[in-house]
Amino acid sequence: MNAEIISVGTELMMGELVDSNSAFIASELSKIGIQVNWVTKVADDLDQLQEIITSAWERSEITITTGGLGPTSDDLTRESISKVLGETMDIDVDLKEDLKKRFKDMGSSMPKTNIKQATLIDSANSIPNTFGTAPGWWVEKKGHVIIALPGPPNELQPMWKDHVVPKLILMNAEIRIITRNIKTFGISEGKLDEMLSPLFESTNPKLGIYSKRDGIHLRAISTAHSETEALKLVETMEKDIRAKVGNENIWGIDDDTPESKVVSILRENNLTLAVMESFTCGLIVSKLNEESGASDYFLGGLVAPQRNITTNFLNKSAITNRDMVSGVMAMEMAKSIRSLFGADIGLAITDSELDTHNMTSGVGTTYIGFSCKDRENFKTSEHRNRRLRTKNRAATQGLIELLRFLQ
Repeated sequence: MNAEIISVGTELMMGELVDSNSAFIASELSKIGIQVNWVTKVADDLDQLQEIITSAWERSEITITTGGLGPTSDDLTRESISKVLGETMDIDVDLKEDLKKRFKDMGSSMPKTNIKQATLIDSANSIPNTFGTAPGWWVEKKGHVIIALPGPPNELQPMWKDHVVPKLILMNAEIRIITRNIKTFGISEGKLDEMLSPLFESTNPKLGIYSKRDGIHLRAISTAHSETEALKLVETMEKDIRAKVGNENIWGIDDDTPESKVVSILRENNLTLAVMESFTCGLIVSKLNEESGASDYFLGGLVAPQRNITTNFLNKSAITNRDMVSGVMAMEMAKSIRSLFGADIGLAITDSELDTHNMTSGVGTTYIGFSCKDRENFKTSEHRNRRLRTKNRAATQGLIELLRFLQ
C-alpha cells in the first residue's frame, strides 16, 4: 500500500512551527510496510486544501492529514474533506455529549465554536482523542482511506499508536512485517555504509541508515506471510550487522534510549549512580530523572560551573595545573561525586573553553569521566560550539559511554 501525508497550517508555511508530524508518521508507516510517496504542506485555505486532498485521493490509497481540526474559523480540514467527497457534515450526538462532558470536567461550559469538532460525514468514523478536544476522522470510500489527525504531537502520537496503527495493520492482514532498529555510536554514517554495503542491496529485509542525535541507526524491515518467517529474516540480518559492526559499537535496539539502558543495567546489577555536570548544565540529570524507577538507582547529581566544582568539590592535591579541565579532572569529578553520594558509580562531564583550547579552529573538547570502586576511566570528544544542540549531544554521549563502562 502507498500513502500520502498532508500537513495543514499557515504557521507551517510561515516557519513559525516545524512539521515534526510528517517525519513521525512516515517513520511509523515504514514499520508496517506502507510506502510514503508524497508529503505536502498547505496553508489554512479552503481552496488549496481541496486541491491538495483531491490530488491525494486520486493518486494514493491512504491519505493522512495533520492539523486543521480545531474549533476556529481557520480550521478547515473537515470542511475540505467533506467537499472533496461531496458529503455533508452533521453533528454527531455522542461526540457532542462527550465534548460537553470534557469541558465540564475542566470546569467550564463548551463554547459554541467547538461544536464543529463533534461533526462527521457519512463516510467517516471518529477517532478518539484522549488528550484533546478534537477527535480525528477515519474516512473510507471507494477503496480509499483518509485519516484526519490533530496537529499537536502530544495528541496525535497517542491517537496514532492506540487507534490508527491497529486499523492499518488489519488492512494489510495477509502480510506480516517485522522492524528492527539497531542503534550504533562511534562509527560514522559513511563508514557504516561502506562496512555494510552488501546488506544495503537486500530487498527483504530492506536496510536503511539514519543519522540521529544518539548515533547512527540501522533499520531492518522484513516482510513475510507469517510472523515467524519475518522475524527469522530480520534476525539473520541483525546477526550479519553485529558481525560486521561489532557488539561494542551497538548500544541499543528499537525503543531503547541511552538513559533507559543505563537505568536497566543499574537495576539488573543493583548498582547506584551519581552524576556531576558542568558543560551539560544538568541535561544528564534531567534525562535520568525522566526514567521510571530511576530514583531507586540514581542517587542524585551536582550541577555547577567548572570553577565552583574545582574550588569546592575536588581534591586539589590530586590535580596539577597541567590536569586542569582534562580527562584527569573528569575522573576526579566522578570520584568526588561517587563519594559525596555514596554511590557505586560516578559519572562526570566537563569541557575545555573554546577560546583557550583552540582559538584558530574554534574546537573544544568534552571530557567524560567514570569512577567505581576498582577502576576509573575517561573518554573525550570534540565539539565546535557551546550551543544547546552540542550540549544535548554531549549528554547523550556521556550516557552511552557510561553504558560501555558498565558493560
